[in-house]
Amino acid sequence: MIQSTLTAAAAEFLTSLPAPLTREGQGAATVTQVAARVRQELALAVRRGVIPAGTEFSVRALHHTSLDVRVTAWTGAVFVEEYIPAILAPASKSAQDDSRAARLTPELQAALVLVEHIADRHNYDRSDLMTDYHSVGYYLSVGADPVESTAKHTIRVARDPEFATLVSCAREAAQAIGPKAARAIFGSHGIESACEWTLGRAIKMAVRAGGKPMAYDRRRGWIAADA
Repeated sequence: MIQSTLTAAAAEFLTSLPAPLTREGQGAATVTQVAARVRQELALAVRRGVIPAGTEFSVRALHHTSLDVRVTAWTGAVFVEEYIPAILAPASKSAQDDSRAARLTPELQAALVLVEHIADRHNYDRSDLMTDYHSVGYYLSVGADPVESTAKHTIRVARDPEFATLVSCAREAAQAIGPKAARAIFGSHGIESACEWTLGRAIKMAVRAGGKPMAYDRRRGWIAADA
């Protein structure tokens, strides 16, 4: 649901876009076609400067019914300073407001508001919650999870010595087990957004392999390549 207001520049940009696609009736656009249009419009927003230069997105059509949009690269600050204690002391996080407005910088918030409007403008919603009736063009999810994870990781490395040591050990482990095994553990975003559990898993795998490169075996999973 879009709850925040647009900036004047963002509102002007939206009015300059061509008519939205339709998800109803004969010739209705597929969610895949909507995703392609959203990618074009987000790229245009960056070129025109209403979304900061260097911002990158992932736009995916899921199961022909849903559209998922994520900010995957952001050049400015991600979190407001007041949210940093919650990153450094996750156990106390429940005592803080974890809403977007409480954790993200105004610049990133404003960008996400525009992203939501761009991604939702081809949609319709005739649902009636009173009667439990659902009728939408597509279900929409918008967020900045990738850049939030990376920013949290960077902040903790800079300000938490124990976490920095864990990351250093995990980097050594990743080099030892090899790029394929490391990618299987850390995923496409790499070690730069990994949590303690994932970092620890890489270290344990390297110990289990005796510091040797690892290969995947269908029967035994990840094992030392010469085993």
